[in-house]
Amino acid sequence: MQEEQYLQEVLNALDNAIANSTKLIDASLKKIEYIQQNIQDERYGMDAEELASHWLIVDEEDEKLNRMEAIKQKLIRQRNNPYFARIDFAEKNCDSKSFYIGIGAVFKQNDLLVVDWRAPVSSMFYDFDKGSAFYNAPQGKIEGEISLKRQYKIENSILKYYFDSDIKIDDEILQQELAKNANTKMKNIVATIQKAQNQIIRNEDFDVVIVQGVAGSGKTSIALHRVAYLLYKYRETLKSEDILIISPNNIFSSYINGVLPELCENNISQISYDNFLRGELEGRVNFSSYEEMVERVLTNENEEFVGLVAYKEGFEFAQNLQIYLSLFAENCFNARQLKFLNLVIDKNELDKLFYQSYKNKPIYLRIQWISEFILDKLDMSQQKQELVLPRLKEVLYGMLKTCDILTIYEDFLYSIGIPFKRENVGFEDATALVYIKNQIFGMHLQMNVKHLLIDEMQDYSPLSFMLFNEVYKCKKTVLGDINQCLYKDLDENYLNLLKSLFVNCGLVNLNKGYRSTVQISQFAQNIIGRHFENVLRNGDEVEIIMAEDYKKQLLEKIEILSSKFESIAIIAPTKSLCDKLYMFLGDIEELNYVDGKSDMLAKINLIPLCFAKGLEFDAVIAVMNTPTNKLEKNALYLSSTRALHKLIVFSSII
Repeated sequence: MQEEQYLQEVLNALDNAIANSTKLIDASLKKIEYIQQNIQDERYGMDAEELASHWLIVDEEDEKLNRMEAIKQKLIRQRNNPYFARIDFAEKNCDSKSFYIGIGAVFKQNDLLVVDWRAPVSSMFYDFDKGSAFYNAPQGKIEGEISLKRQYKIENSILKYYFDSDIKIDDEILQQELAKNANTKMKNIVATIQKAQNQIIRNEDFDVVIVQGVAGSGKTSIALHRVAYLLYKYRETLKSEDILIISPNNIFSSYINGVLPELCENNISQISYDNFLRGELEGRVNFSSYEEMVERVLTNENEEFVGLVAYKEGFEFAQNLQIYLSLFAENCFNARQLKFLNLVIDKNELDKLFYQSYKNKPIYLRIQWISEFILDKLDMSQQKQELVLPRLKEVLYGMLKTCDILTIYEDFLYSIGIPFKRENVGFEDATALVYIKNQIFGMHLQMNVKHLLIDEMQDYSPLSFMLFNEVYKCKKTVLGDINQCLYKDLDENYLNLLKSLFVNCGLVNLNKGYRSTVQISQFAQNIIGRHFENVLRNGDEVEIIMAEDYKKQLLEKIEILSSKFESIAIIAPTKSLCDKLYMFLGDIEELNYVDGKSDMLAKINLIPLCFAKGLEFDAVIAVMNTPTNKLEKNALYLSSTRALHKLIVFSSII
């Protein structure tokens, strides 16, 4: 009864807060309406300055209204499940105090009824069992004793049950959460965060944190909760617009975009790596997509091509390109006497500026600074300087031997013995071209990012990370799994080399999987011959169906699975095979073909392997050859690790 009364007290406090928010929103709407009506009535009697002043007030009130509506929505979300845990903690020489922990703080006047899960005191729930415990507060380390740990299940504001726990959070609540059917969106995990995960979320010892986590270890969830934690702790200086996520593709971006709102934080900016590259090369170079590259890798019997793609995504290639560009910058500028308006700049002076004064800077900065040096010598207004600057830079760029990035890249590849056709630029070439473009022209992207989150790190090249370091000089969270590579062999040495690219970087390993049942996990690990710890959750054995005429059986399996599960994926290694499957699966009413044109997931999804990275489904049907080489084994492993509860493999059917 005491717990139900406390819940009611919290709900009442939230109801009051929601009612107050509604009043403030209504008042703001009336104020906006009044000002707009006043502008309408008096517009002919106002001068331009008065009109602008009135519209400025409207804009400010609109912004305030948006903030208040966001606060109200947060409160409504909190009301559904206001807290999930309680700890009773006594500081040394003090009485015990109860702390209820939820996705956001709840106040009743000046009393704190629920503590935000990101608050320092809440960390003890994740890090300690009953007994001695401590937390790091702004004023220092607070030590004491936990006498009670209690977990709650609250749904739609109703207390379903609660229980006391003397052990860590991986038993009843965790098992129930893992046994649930998946959704088309990733969910928050605040009630089941494990100690190792919590330490990553709150890690502030390093400017860059690399998380190597096995399949299903919760890497992406941890990263998003880390973002929410940082936004909470540094709320005075860090806003959602200061954070950027670079993700594998738009489908993955859509899949994860509900987590932060669930944690009462605004969504943050996301960009797929493909779009990142295209945004920089637009108007200069067209290149094939990542999906097309994977298609070529999986369907191309030429091992030399696969090896070439892997080489271009290795450290040696990146280092060779850096050396080449360094040498290029040493002799690429053919200065000549410059006559600009009434000013004459001698060839030797330009040479000295380019090759000596600014020699340690990339070419685009040398051109920029030489231009500003020249403009400083001209007697003209700032406004006029801004008008003539582009023309002056154009003249200076004309003194380069070449500023065509394709020509530079072609010459670089020739220097290391790799053939290249300008008309067939692949995705595997795009990163190098953007890297070259950044050296020559700089980047179009906004650089005011304060924290960068990079997911699926195994799919990026070392050159990609070098590029990120040059463009985003900020703190970073990098996560992925070297075991989930399709065409590259990555190991612990690779992780150490990757770590060396960053300053003040920490590497954390997560070796326990939570996604799949024991049966699915063991099957997947046997494919690649590597074994990891897995949470003990039993399920059905993996079904392997060997059949030439598989259509009827495939339809039957989909029908059976759709009656049991909320999310199903039919995964094939290539888009061309998915196209064939769609020819006879297209009549399934709920079928959603995830072909890259849409970023939405549905109950039943037909999806090429390249779009399945990072996603999870209740049941997976993997349609592919019996693996005979490492590439095919990796493809089957990646497909298998997407499944939570059920895995069926249709093999030897292509």
